[in-house]
Amino acid sequence: MRRLLLFFCGMLVGGGLVCFGFNYHVVYSSQGLVLVPKAQPALNELYADIRTWKPADWQNHPGLARSMVANGRSELMGMPGTESVHDLLRKFSNAEKADDELQLK
Repeated sequence: MRRLLLFFCGMLVGGGLVCFGFNYHVVYSSQGLVLVPKAQPALNELYADIRTWKPADWQNHPGLARSMVANGRSELMGMPGTESVHDLLRKFSNAEKADDELQLK
């Protein structure tokens, strides 16, 4: 009986961790660990160490960049001024629109 109880407790803890992973990014920045809610639930980009990221790194992780800007954490991105962040996000959205148009054809 005790083993069965431990099994169900383990399932509850595991389910909670999976739910957390679907809904949050764990970001390690120069200010420490930060939780950023995800724009869309998914298990990708669960953890990111952004202390030394350059704009090219942000281009490889557009979902994380969007989530950080949407939740008011763009200051952690380490770019001088918010205008460059918005320029980067415009590039992401333009690239996605082009991909969507190609898929529709």
